[in-house]
Amino acid sequence: MRNSMLFLLILVLSATVFAADFSGTWILNREKSELGEGRGGRMAAAQMVVVQAENTLKIERTVTGRDGEERVMTEEMTLDGKETKTSGERGETINTAKMETDVLTINTVRKFERNGETFEMTSEQKWTMEGDMLVVNSKTESSRGTRELKLVYDKK
Repeated sequence: MRNSMLFLLILVLSATVFAADFSGTWILNREKSELGEGRGGRMAAAQMVVVQAENTLKIERTVTGRDGEERVMTEEMTLDGKETKTSGERGETINTAKMETDVLTINTVRKFERNGETFEMTSEQKWTMEGDMLVVNSKTESSRGTRELKLVYDKK
């Protein structure tokens, strides 16, 4: 009994010690990224500021809009798989994030209205560290089809 408790404690502590930390300011490396055709490159965040605490994640994404103006979007979520809902002028976003040692998985459902019609877009992002780079593999599905991107970010 005592040995099994000790083993369990070591397992929990090692998972905590070796969990990836994605905190920092990240700049998109367009040369190393796989942005696909169409709007994929334009929709990718040029910069992300990530603050990861014990069980929370805050992401501030800077994207360039159609008009060339920079927009900053902020998301906050927990890392335990619980839903986080936010509402904005364009609709509702539901995020779930789960941290598993060195992989962060973020699932998102966005519901929005355009010209009186309701649309839904789902995405899954897998975040990993490759050396000193943050790699985000993203798969998005909507009425326009499926888009897969590999975004590579360098730490600022």
